[in-house]
Amino acid sequence: MTAVVFLDTETTGLNPLTDHVWEVAALRCELGQPAEALHFLVDNAPPGDEYLASKFAADYRARYNPERAVVRAVAATRLRDIFRGRAHMVGAVPSFDAERLGVMRRLAGFDEPDPWHYHLIDVEILAVGYLRAKRKFGAYRPGQIEEALALPYDSNLVSRAVGVEPDEFDRHTAMGDVLWAKAIYDAVMGA
Repeated sequence: MTAVVFLDTETTGLNPLTDHVWEVAALRCELGQPAEALHFLVDNAPPGDEYLASKFAADYRARYNPERAVVRAVAATRLRDIFRGRAHMVGAVPSFDAERLGVMRRLAGFDEPDPWHYHLIDVEILAVGYLRAKRKFGAYRPGQIEEALALPYDSNLVSRAVGVEPDEFDRHTAMGDVLWAKAIYDAVMGA
């Protein structure tokens, strides 16, 4: 079995070219091996005024410590190590994280291909497919999942529909979102 790495980042905004990753968490899971956790802060450009006025600024101010942060090259090396063997990246909208981590790696001078497998696994879309199959085959109570399947998808509704209570996780922290994504994955795929 190929390893999977549950991953999440916290960033200073949504633009991959001007905003930066400041927190990374990952959990590598491979059959027959103990899980391998990774968590670090990244020494990056300071956030702009727009970010500091956002709802996420208080979290950044409370948890970001530049003395504990690693430089981009160290962060890129740690990512290469945890994704060894081209493990699959799993998360909630992992394309967001992959794009920003790719930019960070290139800014650090890493010009080799990204270390993760190019097939990213989005637990929210995985859960939506699972719920649609349950609905198609009548394996649910009417009204139980319709709200979760309405576009645009609400990650909290999707999570609850597969039996994972999102409020039990320290959401919008990198490790909290890693553990939440893993719980959704396990609920759909079997632990």
